[in-house]
Amino acid sequence: MSLIFATQLTAAALALAALATAILAFMAWRKQSREVSDQAEMLELQRRQLADQQTATAKQAEVLELQAAELRESLAERKREAKEKHSAQAAQVTAWFGQQVRMNGTISGWGAMVRNASNLPVFDVRISFDWIYDQPGRP
Repeated sequence: MSLIFATQLTAAALALAALATAILAFMAWRKQSREVSDQAEMLELQRRQLADQQTATAKQAEVLELQAAELRESLAERKREAKEKHSAQAAQVTAWFGQQVRMNGTISGWGAMVRNASNLPVFDVRISFDWIYDQPGRP
């Protein structure tokens, strides 16, 4: 009887060990299942964050395009204004061919006469005349 009892005891111990192993395996499986579920939730959260970030980036790109267009327009306007200012100042500078009369009433000769009616200085003035014809009394 002791052999049967020992066999039964061994079988019971093995059954208890198998049951304990099954319980531990089930608990480990549940823990891993929760971890996988948590990771899936984190991945979903990251996916949503990435989608939100892509949307924000697309909106920023639109804003940046508008800003770039405004800057181009502003630069073009500044160039136009600078050209108009330069032209307006240049329009106040005139030149002609004439004689200069001195204070004593004598004529110093013929030459280029320049008048700057603007408040700004004029630099690098170049004047040229073409001789068209001789007129009696003029050199």
